[in-house]
Amino acid sequence: MITGSTLVFATAPSWVAGASDAAQATSNCQGAAFTGGSMQLAQYPSGGFDANLACAPAPPPAAGFSLSVSPSSQTVAQGSGTSYTVTISRTGGFSGVVNLSASGLPGGAGATFSPNPAAGTSSVLVVTTSTKTPRGSRTLTITGSSGSLTRTVAATLVVQRRR
Repeated sequence: MITGSTLVFATAPSWVAGASDAAQATSNCQGAAFTGGSMQLAQYPSGGFDANLACAPAPPPAAGFSLSVSPSSQTVAQGSGTSYTVTISRTGGFSGVVNLSASGLPGGAGATFSPNPAAGTSSVLVVTTSTKTPRGSRTLTITGSSGSLTRTVAATLVVQRRR
């Protein structure tokens, strides 16, 4: 490859062979970012040369987070409780605390998170029911917020008759 006025031979070049323009280079980079037009001249062992557009590593993800819940469904008897683990996956160097809440609970049920707010990678959601909590399946929406970022994940709560 030629860099400035220096010819550099590379065994594993980071360029896209045969790209004739920016659109083709972007397509050929296969997930890596096109650097925007720098040309590199590569010399093949046979002595031939080829002009190629350079690829670069994909840009880092934006700072943020996503939520997941395990298990996705729990069954509980009226008057009892159960728990879920909420996992917070942080991206792009995000280090903020995440405030958690749950909605969609049936009447007579309550939810608490520990810890809340969550500064780490997980929090345990404990759902309690009363003997008067209606039976049936409910979709719980777990919401995490930090500043202007809000993410949600769904879980199922099945309440059965107390035995």
